[in-house]
Amino acid sequence: MGQSIQTTERTYALMITISNSLGVNCTFCHDTREFGQWAESTPQRVVAWHGIQMVRELNDKYLGPLKDVFPANRLGPHGEAPKLDCATCHQGASKPLLGASIAKDWPELVGTQQ
Repeated sequence: MGQSIQTTERTYALMITISNSLGVNCTFCHDTREFGQWAESTPQRVVAWHGIQMVRELNDKYLGPLKDVFPANRLGPHGEAPKLDCATCHQGASKPLLGASIAKDWPELVGTQQ
């Protein structure tokens, strides 16, 4: 059984947002032979999946709880906190912050070296 038209449209809208935010096209993450198959995808698709999880977490656990400290004119039409998305950091470039190296300033972001 396939997905509904609405689900397909939401997925397509998300993909276009990511593509525009990173300044890349679909083949940056997907193989055109089989868009839905992870095994046929580029390694960037896994990075993008983690990016989607990061954006969700930042919106839910950081920005959402700060709703009460924002002035009313900064809230959304339903009184919700502002949201970030891929473009917040990527600004049309495939590397966040236009490729600026921040690892030297925040080594804890690099993780442990094996």
